[in-house]
Amino acid sequence: MTSEITITGSISTGITKTVTIYTAKVEEEFGKKLTQVPKPVTKAKRGTQEPQTRILDLLLVTHSFTINGHITAQTINGESKTATEARNYLRNMITHGGTLTLNYDGTNYEGNVTKVRITEVAIDEPATLPSDAVKYDVMFQFLVGVDI
Repeated sequence: MTSEITITGSISTGITKTVTIYTAKVEEEFGKKLTQVPKPVTKAKRGTQEPQTRILDLLLVTHSFTINGHITAQTINGESKTATEARNYLRNMITHGGTLTLNYDGTNYEGNVTKVRITEVAIDEPATLPSDAVKYDVMFQFLVGVDI
């Protein structure tokens, strides 16, 4: 099932755009760093007692998304845009700096893109304009967090 994800961000000072990505696959990942504290066993108790590692959970949790999808011609901020223009907006959002807003499944997540890959793919269907005869496959990783 394909769903839509929107990503909103600044493309230059004072100008914000929203690009829609039609997803093929969305992976949501949580990572947690645990500190391990091994409990030693004295020489006299070896063989009678198993060493047991203690775990210290400092709640250092990372939350991220890996999104695979595509960008096609779309309406951005009320204006019809080609897939190429939408791709350029996405590029500018990522390179401009600051946090981005990802809307997935009705929830907004603030964070930033850590990695992106954009691949141009020709469309076999007839297009109304030559610039519409293309779509872009997009794969990116989005780390949820706030800018400091």
